[in-house]
Amino acid sequence: MSPLSSIFSSLTILTVKMVQRIYKCLLPALLCIGVESCSSDSLQGTVDAGSLSISVETDSRAVIAGKDGSIVDTGYLPADGTVSLTLFSSVGGSSHTWEDIGDFPQGEYYFAGSYSLEARSGDTMIEGFDTPAFYGEKTVQVVKDKDTQAVVKLSLANSLVKVVYTDAAKSAFRSLSALVHTIGGVYHTCLIDEDRYLCLKPGKTELSLDVQLTDGSRIVFPAYTLQSADAANTYELTVDCEETQDGPELTVSGVEGDRSVTLTEEFINASGPVLTSSWNPDDILELPEGNLPSEVYSVSVESSVPLTSLMLSVLSLPLGEDGFPGEVDLLNLASGQDVLLRELGLVYDVDRSGGTVDYTRLLGRLVYLTSESEVSAFSLVATSADGKSSQPVTLYVRSMPVEISVSKIYPVTMGVDKARVDVRCDESGFRDHVEVEIFDAAADKWDKITDVSIEPIGAHEYSLSFGVPSGSTPVDVRVLYCEEVRATLEIQRKMPPFRIEVDAFATMAGVKVIPEDPSMLESISSMTRVYVNGEEAPLYLQLKDLGIFSVIGLSPNTSYTFKATMMSGVDDIEFTPEVTVTTEGTPQLPNYDFEDRDEGVRYKGLKSGGRYSQTVVEIFNWQHSIDIEQEVPKNWANTNAKTFALSSTNHNTWYMQPSVSLTRDPVFSQSFAVELSCVGFDPNGKPIPDYTQVGKPYLDYSPIVPEIAYKAAGKLFLGDYRYDPATVTETYTEGITWNSRPSSLNGYYRYFPCEGDRSDSGLAIVEVLGKHDGETVVIASGTARLELASSYTAFSVPLTYTMFGVKASSIKVMFSASSHIGTIAEETHDVVTVSNPHTASSVGGRLWIDNVTLAY
Repeated sequence: MSPLSSIFSSLTILTVKMVQRIYKCLLPALLCIGVESCSSDSLQGTVDAGSLSISVETDSRAVIAGKDGSIVDTGYLPADGTVSLTLFSSVGGSSHTWEDIGDFPQGEYYFAGSYSLEARSGDTMIEGFDTPAFYGEKTVQVVKDKDTQAVVKLSLANSLVKVVYTDAAKSAFRSLSALVHTIGGVYHTCLIDEDRYLCLKPGKTELSLDVQLTDGSRIVFPAYTLQSADAANTYELTVDCEETQDGPELTVSGVEGDRSVTLTEEFINASGPVLTSSWNPDDILELPEGNLPSEVYSVSVESSVPLTSLMLSVLSLPLGEDGFPGEVDLLNLASGQDVLLRELGLVYDVDRSGGTVDYTRLLGRLVYLTSESEVSAFSLVATSADGKSSQPVTLYVRSMPVEISVSKIYPVTMGVDKARVDVRCDESGFRDHVEVEIFDAAADKWDKITDVSIEPIGAHEYSLSFGVPSGSTPVDVRVLYCEEVRATLEIQRKMPPFRIEVDAFATMAGVKVIPEDPSMLESISSMTRVYVNGEEAPLYLQLKDLGIFSVIGLSPNTSYTFKATMMSGVDDIEFTPEVTVTTEGTPQLPNYDFEDRDEGVRYKGLKSGGRYSQTVVEIFNWQHSIDIEQEVPKNWANTNAKTFALSSTNHNTWYMQPSVSLTRDPVFSQSFAVELSCVGFDPNGKPIPDYTQVGKPYLDYSPIVPEIAYKAAGKLFLGDYRYDPATVTETYTEGITWNSRPSSLNGYYRYFPCEGDRSDSGLAIVEVLGKHDGETVVIASGTARLELASSYTAFSVPLTYTMFGVKASSIKVMFSASSHIGTIAEETHDVVTVSNPHTASSVGGRLWIDNVTLAY
């Protein structure tokens, strides 16, 4: 094998990028996961599937071009383990490749349908002597419940060229050889004693002759062109020489005819084009990918005869991916080629007389893809108008992979979403060529990061910092150099330091995020997930700006263990320290249904109104009186001590009225409800003048309405009530000890407003108190207006707690027969009552309350 063939024997058509694109389409069209088959026999008959076995047969024969279909056996066969197989599904276009057909799982089951098979060995780009490539394809139909046997026949994918020299040609010159070249390929030298096939890429194939005359001078000139050499065909090109009066005539004979060139004295003596390289053509330049060489790599072109072409052939997979043409005539460029070549870095200044071609900048675009494609070749040949060619000048460049080693990976802090990776790279061009990509699993693609901070941290050491999408799953990252992957890594995530506090109510709990860094609160809260007793709990009332969440569905008086995380979708979840709490109980207010009773206002023979006469005679021997025997709810305070003060100076219903009492009718449930009334009262009521009838019909009551000093709204509440008739002052000691936090106060009511104030309403007032910083504070409160309702109607007073972690220490509950509540003076001014001589009382709005409960 020639040195040239050796260098290119490892080149391949598929670049790394191409291979990656193929593998992203890995067939998954088999029963389980695409073109990964399922071998279970139990699948037979359950789905439309059949088994598939594949074998390969190789045809080493080739057609002898121009011999009417004659065949020759080349003896070429693929080496063991070099035949790859690709299976394409007709549905979805997915595929899978086995690099060695021996790895194909024979006899396994596939969905019934059509599949395309491709088998190959070697590569037509790997030109050289005895370097055959093979290719075969077949379409196969997998039939349900049938065993399909498929045979893929491989045939030669190269055109095979052999140059044969007659004895006359061999003896005519000091030396004679042929240069064989395909489009974009290098120049292969065929010596006079070479009898092997040159395995070439099919297509246009050119042959030049390199003649060294007896005087030592050399002539190179184009001698023959095969316009279209086909695969699996052999082409024999015969070189003959015949002496003529004008000089030796060299004739190349082939399937496309004969081509002759006479080496006249003029032709021999004419100066052919000369190419002079700035490097030693015997050397291979080893260049780290992406780097510019330290010296200039250029070719000087000289010709005394005008040039007709200056052919540049480039065999380079990385440059091919960038769009660089495989072959281009620098003197006869097609439209747009000049701009493309210069953009890619080729510098040239040439015309028909010669010039310079400089590869230096272009070499900076070479990258390392695989070991098979590490060598690039740049061949330049000049041809003049008299038919002479220069010796080809070829530059071989081996791209050396730039190693990027990852020295440290820092976990991504969730909520900050900034990654840092420390790497080492010995190349000075690192900062100019490094890039970072992140894998987007949802879109199944790699996204390039446009903003990467690169900071030196030591000799040849760098810190790469870049933003990553939010989330909790690890981040797949790859570091690229000259757009080729040089490091692949997985960056784990971690939570920012935080803990939780839990404020347990009876059937729900508040969870509060406490970050070490307060500025992280909202970022943490936006991703917080709470676990209760090891199971994730749904979150309600999410106040993310405050870092507070609520968990519902808990049971009273029960212990629970809480923990929190920001992570999801990962196996190893990081949690905050656990917090164990016990929920509160669900106590009800004492005597909430008012069925437990205490003695209320009791009075026998209470005067009701003033005295009055029977007739017009002023004899005042009539006066009404009533007996009062009432009960009040046990464990509840009321205002009867004020409105029915036994210390009053004038005991009369005008001045003494109960404002709170139990009633048996109407009730909402069970036996009793409580009735509250707005009443007038006067602890120092003036004597009521006697009334003399003025004529018939006579009244059976005294119509005289005295002046009543005070009015009051009847109130029922938890706590204690004191009234001082001497000073007409009152003291409310509201509230009872309480250790749970209800969510609402609920009950049923009726309400009739006073005729004189139809806009009035009853009130239900709740306050829950607790200790905060040593002070008693209201932690929740609510008020409900109890509007006109002729029958029992449900009401609710919702309670909202805004002070996290403050437990209840007491509760206040009050009901009022009027919305005008305040001091005695304020109520006297605002509460409206209507005086009724028939009942000798002044009464306003009335409120009935029953079945008061707390919800949790």
